[in-house]
Amino acid sequence: MKDSCYIVLSEYGIERMTKRQGSLKRNEVAVKVNLSIADSVFAEPAISAAIVIPASAVIHPDIEVTVEDQEPSA
Repeated sequence: MKDSCYIVLSEYGIERMTKRQGSLKRNEVAVKVNLSIADSVFAEPAISAAIVIPASAVIHPDIEVTVEDQEPSA
């Protein structure tokens, strides 16, 4: 079986898990998880996994901000 989901995290831990990235609240990040699971896994209970995401794997979005001075209207 192959599937994917998004785990939404905040500084407090896991907030939710969804099929689509959707919208994020302030200070939340979404981590896309791609799963590839052998069919034989479903024959045994109590599956456990460890996921480690190093800082080098983080992709920061490019956001351009332009600040312009505005003259006060009279």
